[in-house]
Amino acid sequence: MRFIAPVTVLAAGLAALGCGGSPQKVDLKAAGKTKLEAAQKMADAVAKDPNGGDEGFVALETFRNTAMNPKDFPQESKEIVDIYEKRIKGKTKGEIGEQIRLEFVAFKSQFEKG
Repeated sequence: MRFIAPVTVLAAGLAALGCGGSPQKVDLKAAGKTKLEAAQKMADAVAKDPNGGDEGFVALETFRNTAMNPKDFPQESKEIVDIYEKRIKGKTKGEIGEQIRLEFVAFKSQFEKG
């Protein structure tokens, strides 16, 4: 019984405060830069390890989770496609490597769509 009361108070306090905090505003202008940096980190990771390794996985997740319409960022999108073509294409292996390849193929297709 002694344990239940403090847990109940803690749960009520967290509910009152809101566990997630305030929503963060998204800087859409930063999306292009963030996605480009993630592409560069993936290329660096693939250069070290064709399987991508942990660094490649983290960069892949950042790339995936950065919402960006390639048409809204033509300069950054062209650089991302160039990174893929010059530094990643044909150099990946393994599961993470295949995921990296598929992500860039989808991005390139979206960018080149008329």
